[in-house]
Amino acid sequence: MFNFEENSLINIKAPYYLSSSDEEMLGLVYLPLLGVEAFSTYHLLLSLGKETSLSTLEVEDFASKLGIKTVNLTSIFTKLEALNLVSTYRKQEDDRGVYLLLVKPPLKPFDFFIRSSNESMRELVKNKVGERSFVIYKKHFKVEDKIDPSYINISAEYSDVYIDNLDTSKASYLSGEELASYLQNEETKSKKKFDREVLREKLKELNVIFIQFDENYQEIERVCSLYDIDESIASKIISEHCLTTEGFFSLDTFIKHAKNHNRYGFSRIETKKSEEISSKDINNLVRKMETLSPSEFLADLLRSQPTPSYLSFINELSSTYKIPNPFINLVMSYTVDKCDGYINFEFARKVAISLASKEINTVLDGLSFLYNREEKVLKAKKKYSSSSKPKKEEKEEKIDIDLDSVLGEEI
Repeated sequence: MFNFEENSLINIKAPYYLSSSDEEMLGLVYLPLLGVEAFSTYHLLLSLGKETSLSTLEVEDFASKLGIKTVNLTSIFTKLEALNLVSTYRKQEDDRGVYLLLVKPPLKPFDFFIRSSNESMRELVKNKVGERSFVIYKKHFKVEDKIDPSYINISAEYSDVYIDNLDTSKASYLSGEELASYLQNEETKSKKKFDREVLREKLKELNVIFIQFDENYQEIERVCSLYDIDESIASKIISEHCLTTEGFFSLDTFIKHAKNHNRYGFSRIETKKSEEISSKDINNLVRKMETLSPSEFLADLLRSQPTPSYLSFINELSSTYKIPNPFINLVMSYTVDKCDGYINFEFARKVAISLASKEINTVLDGLSFLYNREEKVLKAKKKYSSSSKPKKEEKEEKIDIDLDSVLGEEI
């Protein structure tokens, strides 16, 4: 931990939101170790890191927000770093130091109370709060939901979901340990090994490099095995949903999208092509675009709550391209339609630029502009494909026209 020099600049990144469990862990477990000043500093970092306009500031300004002197920051951040709540990075720019403060979530209850790697921290907390309080905390985090007995459990069984090729004729005469062994063998045979290097290559193809790959890989592999996700899908989820602009990875966001993929599949998130949309569909879509906020519209569109990176991107569309909420919704809808259920940020930016550069007054006019332009692209492709170029070259060039026309100069 460096001492913050005078006139240093601080950049704060807080790429996640605290859950209620996180808040309880901070209040019960971390507060006795941090003390009030460091505890308050952590929450201030979280708040500032969420707002782009507030996340970069002079070190003196940051200290003044806490009502303390700059020299006291070193001891505060030493505690936060030691408990892995903040990582501090530094670089030199001109005549002053620039610090990047990456805010991290607290340990999950299971990790703190059970994992052997956190034994010393447990003992420290126990000494601070006392044996009796520590036992109460441990019981507190073991929440058991009491279900009304009038409800009947109709959940799917494991074997119904994960063993598709089970030979039922053979299984029918097995029982007990034999059946358990047979099921385990069938499951093992049906599993493909998730490969670290394949995932690296898939991410490389998408031009993705994220800082915490190695430290998160085992958990990524576990989640992908659990939800039957291959390297290709995993790389796409990471690329589109789980990274901040600085390349920091959100494991919680990855787990959430992996679950959604297992439940719905991305094919569920599809918009009808323009020629298939009825007037009623169009009216409903336009009404949603005009009445819902971008975050509400995106939640409806993706059938899940938008990730922090999506919310940040919505702010970017509003502040950078000066387009109103209904047109932000239009950009999101069109992008999801054209990008296989994902929000491809680069594609969406080009759509936003295209809409901002035209004198379009209504969402309906915007829809008409985007899809009519698409028809022109298809006509241009047909015309090009009828040229005298060899078939092999023609196929390759058609891909180029696709990208250049839909993502190109006009968009």
